[in-house]
Amino acid sequence: MGQIGGEHPEIVEALLKALSDSDEDARQAAATGLGQIGGKDSEVVEALLPILSDSDKDVGQAAVTALEQISSKYPEIVEHLSNFLEKLAANLLRLQNRNRSQEITYTILARMITLSGQTGGRHPQTVEVLLKAFSERDEQVRRAAITGLGQIEDKHPEVVEALLKALSDPDWHVRQAAITGLRTARE
Repeated sequence: MGQIGGEHPEIVEALLKALSDSDEDARQAAATGLGQIGGKDSEVVEALLPILSDSDKDVGQAAVTALEQISSKYPEIVEHLSNFLEKLAANLLRLQNRNRSQEITYTILARMITLSGQTGGRHPQTVEVLLKAFSERDEQVRRAAITGLGQIEDKHPEVVEALLKALSDPDWHVRQAAITGLRTARE
């Protein structure tokens, strides 16, 4: 299905336009479609990025899923995606107001942090964002940070230290993610 976008650019163009539709179901469907057929065009990625903070959380979730699908198919767009995710996650984690519901849901933030680890572990700023996210009080964000840190191929000493510290986290999901991350460090 991913080849459709390249063969029929008018479909991608229509989906890009639908991302700004006033109806949230249309925006969600457009994001989902772009994830399935969007291809490696940076225009698609750039159009999906602002949708992450859509007023409707399901639209934001669809955008994250689309970005995950695109980055898994086209690793060459990883650099662009990683830089954006680092900046966005860092800005959100800096917010003093812990009620981020107007900005973005914890679930979307957590998925973005995990994706940041998957896509950009070779960048020092990615490691910084993930380490900062691990100190958050929300268990979804901590779990995502540890999952992201565990997926970084080059295990820096501070990454291993965070994974070891996560073994004593009160949330069992965080501990499980740490175990998985440490297991991959030995492989």
